Amino acid sequence: MDTSKVASSQERTVVDGKRSRGPAKSKKLRKIKDNEGRIRIIYNDVGQPIGDGKNDLATYSGIMVKSLVKVTYPTWHKVPESIKNNLWSAVQAKFDLDPNSKTFVLASMARSWRAFKGQLTKRWIYANEDNLELLKHPPPKYKKFLQQHVWEEFVKSRISPNFKKMSKEQSERRAKNKFPHRLSKKGYAGLKEELKESLGEKYIADRSFLWTKARENKDGEFDDDETKEVAKKVEDYRKQKEDGSLVTEGTSDILTLALGTPEHSGRLRGLGLGPTPTTYFKIPKRRTKRQNKMLISELEAELEAERKQIKELEKILKEVEAQGNLPIDEDIRPPVTKTYQRRRRRNATSL
Repeated sequence: MDTSKVASSQERTVVDGKRSRGPAKSKKLRKIKDNEGRIRIIYNDVGQPIGDGKNDLATYSGIMVKSLVKVTYPTWHKVPESIKNNLWSAVQAKFDLDPNSKTFVLASMARSWRAFKGQLTKRWIYANEDNLELLKHPPPKYKKFLQQHVWEEFVKSRISPNFKKMSKEQSERRAKNKFPHRLSKKGYAGLKEELKESLGEKYIADRSFLWTKARENKDGEFDDDETKEVAKKVEDYRKQKEDGSLVTEGTSDILTLALGTPEHSGRLRGLGLGPTPTTYFKIPKRRTKRQNKMLISELEAELEAERKQIKELEKILKEVEAQGNLPIDEDIRPPVTKTYQRRRRRNATSL
């Protein structure tokens, strides 16, 4: 895919809804020929992009997802895998990325795409709902990548009663967030690097530390009593862990204890986009039902093969015994099966 034409036309119009920052940042990217002189991305200890290339990656990812993914898809899960693979290839053409960061990059794109749809809905469609003439065409600064028929379909879906009801419910859920952070575009990854540089040895490598720092105002204070109380609990639990009176395990760490609610299965508080309970806490992944069925089938097949081999061996041994205890030839020694090999390995590791 030649990404330069797609990117250059969009970079002149919008980056995350803002006209000013896109062109300045994208000049460097436009000069990069696909797969030549790519920008190298470095990562922190939990796999999040950091350093000088981080913002370029975020900007370019936002441009590409808005250019290639129609806003009429109801959810990111409905976007075809072929489009997601094209997005990943487009980003790889400009950036030297770790192959394992594909999930992070696509998740970042999904977030940017959802934010863009929300921005169009709130700032343009709902703001001009009483003036349908303005809604006949896409916003002027987005015309270059919002086709007319796509825009019409999007507007129709957003002003429907069902969507408005769903949107209201989502707004109510967001309003229940008791502890909003004060992070800017830098996110948790940027905050982490800032704190490591400014605090040096005083930096505490724990997500509870990042969580509290992300909610401090410029004076190092908290704006409400509830957040202040959680921060106090974090400090108390940290002291207990240091003196050995508290032992944490897995997801039941200091932050979870302080907040009093369990972690969501797919993401972690206090870390930002990327890390999951599985990767951060080194929790083994559970096999799916399909994987379990396949494993059971393999084991059953192995056991059946062993039964047949044992029967053949018993038959041969009886014949040998009938002939007067003839020496057992190499060809009739007990067979070495996969189960036997696994048993030998387990015994070896237990010694």
